[in-house]
Amino acid sequence: MSDPIIDHFAIWFRRTLLFIVVALLQAIALSLWVLLVEIHVTNNDLQFWLRAAWSPTIDNKLPAVILYGSLAIGILTTTVFYLLVSKWWKKRGDVHRRGARFGEGEM
Repeated sequence: MSDPIIDHFAIWFRRTLLFIVVALLQAIALSLWVLLVEIHVTNNDLQFWLRAAWSPTIDNKLPAVILYGSLAIGILTTTVFYLLVSKWWKKRGDVHRRGARFGEGEM
């Protein structure tokens, strides 16, 4: 036997965890693309850029801007994806169309 309240919280927790994982994966992919392809950072210098992003100095804020911008873009695109899926899901599960129907003038 299952408890519907615990099932609801388990679904909510799984979806939240999936949201965080997908947003972080998008942010990592975007920041790696910017660093490796656009700025041409070598693989050996990635650790320096990550360290500089977590503790930015006054004179060099570019690593922090790239990291936090990538995180923001990852969160926003994941939010849009979740909203699109929820809108699609709402149309699929429309319960107002179920049940008996009476034709016009019939009984």
